[in-house]
Amino acid sequence: MVLSRHFAHAAVTILLFVLFTSPALAYQQFEFVQEIGDSGAKPPQRLLNEPRALALAGDRIYIADSAAHRVVVLDQTGKTVLTWGSKGDQNGQFRDPSGIAVDGQGNVYVADRGNGRIQVFDGSGAFLRVFGAKGSGPKQFSDPGGVSVGQGLLYVADAGNSRVQVLTTGGIFLGQFTVTT
Repeated sequence: MVLSRHFAHAAVTILLFVLFTSPALAYQQFEFVQEIGDSGAKPPQRLLNEPRALALAGDRIYIADSAAHRVVVLDQTGKTVLTWGSKGDQNGQFRDPSGIAVDGQGNVYVADRGNGRIQVFDGSGAFLRVFGAKGSGPKQFSDPGGVSVGQGLLYVADAGNSRVQVLTTGGIFLGQFTVTT
């Protein structure tokens, strides 16, 4: 399944497409499946306020809803299964969550951009741990954005420091790299 975002009138709609490919053909065909959300609704009625990132895990879609300072979990039909978070700097609260990833055990990693940290939750939204702080040193972040997790490693795009930090999923700093052009 391929997900794309459609922006209309400052409201956001997620469109679901099914990707069909054939090894004998040199092109891909997309078929519209379903629209999730209402791009014409007023803010209190919208499902999502400013979805910044998403992660797929099993039959769930995990979305970092930045402007609402929360995580929204949908099933594949677009029905809200779960939400968690609010605006703030305490455990389980966010300031502009901007990245999200789910590991093989179902743990959810959220880049908490405004607080300069990574928060980790179980699949039902229960807070597990937090690591990082604002700054430019190891395991410190300035505008953390995209996160990716795999093989026990967590990669964090640390935009404000122009680098990618590599940590264990437990938050131990392993290194960093920068890309120069």
